[in-house]
Amino acid sequence: MDAVGLYKRGQLAEAERICASIAKREPKNFEARHLLGVILIARGDAGNAERELSLAVGGMPGSARAHRNLGVALARLGRLEEALVCFDKAITLKPDDYEALTARAHASFALERYQEALAAYDAALGIRPNHAQCWHRRALALMALTRFEEAVENCNRAIALKSDYAEAFQDRGTAYYDLKRFEDAAASYDAAIELKPHLADAWCSRGVVRHDLDRLEEALADFDRAIALKPDFALAYSNRGNALQALKRPLEALASYDRAIALDPKLNEALFHRGMCKLSLGRMPEGWSDYEFGRRSKKYAWPRPAVEAPDWSGEDLTGRSILVFAEQGQGDVFQLCRYLPLLTARGAKVTFLLSDGLIRVLSGLQGDVVLREQLDPGESIDFQLPLMSLPHRFGTKLDTIPAPSTAYLAAEPDRVTAWRAKLGAGFKIGVCWQGGLWQGGPALRGRSFEPKELHPLAEVPNVRLISLQKQNGLEQLARLPIGMRIETIEGLDEGPDAFVDTAAVMQTLDLVVTCDTSIAHLAGALARPTWVALKYAADWRWMIDRADSPWYASLRLFRQTERNDWRGVFIRMQTELLQKMGSV
Repeated sequence: MDAVGLYKRGQLAEAERICASIAKREPKNFEARHLLGVILIARGDAGNAERELSLAVGGMPGSARAHRNLGVALARLGRLEEALVCFDKAITLKPDDYEALTARAHASFALERYQEALAAYDAALGIRPNHAQCWHRRALALMALTRFEEAVENCNRAIALKSDYAEAFQDRGTAYYDLKRFEDAAASYDAAIELKPHLADAWCSRGVVRHDLDRLEEALADFDRAIALKPDFALAYSNRGNALQALKRPLEALASYDRAIALDPKLNEALFHRGMCKLSLGRMPEGWSDYEFGRRSKKYAWPRPAVEAPDWSGEDLTGRSILVFAEQGQGDVFQLCRYLPLLTARGAKVTFLLSDGLIRVLSGLQGDVVLREQLDPGESIDFQLPLMSLPHRFGTKLDTIPAPSTAYLAAEPDRVTAWRAKLGAGFKIGVCWQGGLWQGGPALRGRSFEPKELHPLAEVPNVRLISLQKQNGLEQLARLPIGMRIETIEGLDEGPDAFVDTAAVMQTLDLVVTCDTSIAHLAGALARPTWVALKYAADWRWMIDRADSPWYASLRLFRQTERNDWRGVFIRMQTELLQKMGSV
């Protein structure tokens, strides 16, 4: 048929005309209908292709390629389950149909049935083991299954077979990123960009890696390049906003988030970060609202308890039960547990679900709040809500934050007495320099500092530095300057209950000096005098360029004036401490 040659030479319009003429003249010429369907797929007309290929399958039920190509048309129409039926029929008829196997794998992947996709890719590779694209697509399925090491290996196989495979370099970069091998990720994105400089996704992804490596100006340039290549690239605008926030350029960041959301109103990630940016500027009602919508993003969808109860949206709580659950870090629990008594004041029966052994340290919380680590099976609850949603539900503004000037947690008196006797006299400063391992990613690492940075405080006469650090970070004490001493406390919080000793020790201290971690929030909740050392662009809750905190009256904030400059922070603390000691 002349149409076959025309199709192979890419003369699709003429090939279509000939096939359509034959099909009209010979309605039962199913080969012509089949070729017409294939041509229509190539021309982007999946709807008419599906009609012709359905007729072809009806007339040639034993043709594997007819079933396979009908599946391709159905997949193009988004009818993936029907497409899978066609691919399976094609494979049954011809088990070594490589195109049917890979098409089935692609459809399974689109349906998020990744194990099925992987099995189909494996079968396809059994037929053509040297097909680079199949190894690449298999890597994508492995990444979806969080098997990142294997994904890297599969990308490497694809690259070995096709050295200029830019997309495989790009996706290998993503697998490296998920393995937290950030330098390797950056190098892989470099290779992708060198091969195909127009790959906007590669520029955007490299920008994310550079952000996490604290190469913020380079990250910003990458996002700008991605946007120049793809002006409607909403995610690049969102990531650009993140870089601008880290550079402490919040108004520019807001503009970038606004643009991202205008381009893609469902980009919850941009809403989440815009909310954080607004909160840092004190625009709390707007910020809480954005945060609530933004947390719908898979990236920020923290686990919820298996409870059949609606979220509380402000309904009357008199005599009704509400489950509040802590879904994030310990610092968030200390900061926001202040809202729980507001619920009991509305007549609610409040259960606070939390873990990490925090029940005992929160037991002094005011209000009749039940603290538990798990619910009983079948327990009835009227409403539920994440702890971080309470500021939004209460319409919190800067001037309506509850209990900023008083303690709302308390240490156990007998433990305070015991620790006061054990720690002895002197001007005692409790110090904490590193958060938990969950804060160990590059984007958060800037919150912590090495204990040697505390040396200016150790030089002040009659001062004792006492470690409140537990587990992570204690090994750094071996790197202190000669003559500098930070005392460690044996037995601190060794039992199952977290922070009970720390809270008691804080009551015996003259001052707490800490990085941005849970220690700062516990000290604030206890209303203990505390100095918090903050990175250049601090977390939203510390706002921008304030020396005080609207959340805790007892806290003083000491910020980096230049990125990564901790020495300047502690020199200023030393000056303040000398003045304070002079007044003792």
